[in-house]
Amino acid sequence: MWPQADLAQLAPLLKLAPRAELEIGSGNGNFLAAHSAAHPHSLVIGTELKLERCRKCARKLAAAGAGNGVVIHGRAEQVIGWLPPETLDAVHIYFPDPWPKRRHRKRRLLRGGTVAQLAHLLRPGGCLHLVTDFFDYYLQAVVLLLLRPDLEVDRDPALLPAAANLSRYGPRLAELGKSMLCVTARRRAAVHGNAEN
Repeated sequence: MWPQADLAQLAPLLKLAPRAELEIGSGNGNFLAAHSAAHPHSLVIGTELKLERCRKCARKLAAAGAGNGVVIHGRAEQVIGWLPPETLDAVHIYFPDPWPKRRHRKRRLLRGGTVAQLAHLLRPGGCLHLVTDFFDYYLQAVVLLLLRPDLEVDRDPALLPAAANLSRYGPRLAELGKSMLCVTARRRAAVHGNAEN
């Protein structure tokens, strides 16, 4: 587990890794550990705000023998702001806090500015994967993604990584028979004109 202050140590790893991926809100580390173990040639970076969850992530990464996975204790927005443009091959966001009350929606992770930042972090062909069970959040995310000419949006669940359903809430929702809403946005190779920020 790395404190946010050690972000600079990631720079040489990012340069050496053939692929780099970011999971925002790693929770207890189920996806982070499984995905890292399944993709040993990718540097898989997890972010988590709660310290005890970070410790769980680190233990699961160690148990899986996934030396290519790291978890950063800190705010996702600051990690996003630190990463250089066109660094990532994938961004994973599974069941983010929906902030369901209207007055709290400004706290949602996926807002216009954050979507712009994430789009700039993706390499051409890189994907942003989102899964939520909250329809209002899903709708907001799809609209924001569709507004960006540098992203191609697809709602096919087959595009999600195999371990996406392993997040903290995926199995629980499946047991309850609740539907999970997913969207994948792929960074286009070239865009005519500039996307608005």
